[in-house]
Amino acid sequence: MVISVLLVNLRYLLMSSAMSVFFREHTTTQKILSGLLLTDETFGVAVQYGGAHSKVPFAWMLGINVAAWLNWILACIVGAGLASALPPALMEGLSFSLVSMFIGLVLMLWFASRRRLLETVAIAVSVLITLFMAGHTDTSVVVIVAASVSATLATLGLRLFAKGEQ
Repeated sequence: MVISVLLVNLRYLLMSSAMSVFFREHTTTQKILSGLLLTDETFGVAVQYGGAHSKVPFAWMLGINVAAWLNWILACIVGAGLASALPPALMEGLSFSLVSMFIGLVLMLWFASRRRLLETVAIAVSVLITLFMAGHTDTSVVVIVAASVSATLATLGLRLFAKGEQ
C-alpha cells in the first residue's frame, strides 16, 4: 500500500519537471514554491498558459496555486459540514466526482494538444491493458503497468516525431 501511494504521488515530480521549462528564469526559491504548491488542476491550466506564452510568471503561478489550495481547504470544510446532511444515495453518486474531474483535466489538455494522435494511442493502450489485466492482477499493479507502458510508447513516439521533423 505504501509503495502504491508513493508511485501514485510521483506524478508531482513528473508534473514539476514538465513545468520546469517555463521557469528557467526564476529563482530557486520561486521554483521550489511553485512545485510544492502545484496541484493536478493548476498543472493543467499552467501547461496551457506556458505553452501559449513560452513562460509562466511566478506571480501568476503563485496566484493560481494559492487560489486552488484555498478553494480546496474551503471545499473540505464545507463538504465535511454538509456531508452528514446529504442522503446516502446522493453520497454514493458523488463518489464518481473525483474521477470526473480527472477526466475533465485530461480532455482539456488533449483538446489543446498538438499531438492528439499520439496521445490517443497512448490512452487507448492504457485502457486496453487495464481491461485485459483487471480482475487478474492487483489494481495497483494494473495501474502501474498501464501507465508505464503507455508513457513509454508516448515517449518513443515523441522521439520518432522529433527525428522526422529534423
